[in-house]
Amino acid sequence: MDKNISKTILWYIPIMAIVFVLVYTSSFFIELADNAYFDIFRSVTVPYSIYVIYLICKKATLETRQQRGSSNNSKSKIIINTKTNSNSAFRKIKNCFNTDESVMFNILEIFMLLTIINNLMMVFGIDPNPKIGKFAYIHLTIRFSIISLIMIAIRGKKVIKDYKNFNHSIKKLSNYSNLKSSIFENFRINKYRCTYVLFTTITIGICIFTIFFVPTPTGGVKFYFNLLIMFCVIVIFTIVTSMIFKAKYNKK
Repeated sequence: MDKNISKTILWYIPIMAIVFVLVYTSSFFIELADNAYFDIFRSVTVPYSIYVIYLICKKATLETRQQRGSSNNSKSKIIINTKTNSNSAFRKIKNCFNTDESVMFNILEIFMLLTIINNLMMVFGIDPNPKIGKFAYIHLTIRFSIISLIMIAIRGKKVIKDYKNFNHSIKKLSNYSNLKSSIFENFRINKYRCTYVLFTTITIGICIFTIFFVPTPTGGVKFYFNLLIMFCVIVIFTIVTSMIFKAKYNKK
């Protein structure tokens, strides 16, 4: 088996152990739901299993392509190039899900996608057990921690590289004009990235504030519905802001 796949599978055990410790620790501060441990187990195991299957399929596909020989490879390249040139819309969609981005961006993106899917399940009754009270907010922060742990464990070398780049970027962005230019370019070029950065940052901020400063939050379906409304507002804000910035850029 591929080393990367083996490493990913082996990391599941310590990650699951850390997650259960986090849930156990939170039980000292709040009353956990009856099925809290099962919910967390499912929340980690399902996406983790999907990721492992994706790695196995990717490895098998690469090996199959290598075995076909150089002649078949050249033909497939021609077909791929033809499709790419004839379908720029698909290219733009594909670029939105760029796995070469920093680990931080990957964490923010995955959290947003999982949270939106989970919120829809809660609102439409597909998941019959919506989290209530303070646990609803703790559950989201634990999800963010789980995603962070998984991504750091799997892409350890990339994290170190990203940390060095982050320090360099912070020094550049300490200048107001550089910060303004960076925000302008991100909204103008990558609306999708701006959406998941804003959604995840605001959501985690709300959760942390509620956990420490709101004595008796309600949570429940209303909380998940409000997050969906917030997501729609962020999408509209990002699109409008991008259009304004593009118009300013075109006038230059």
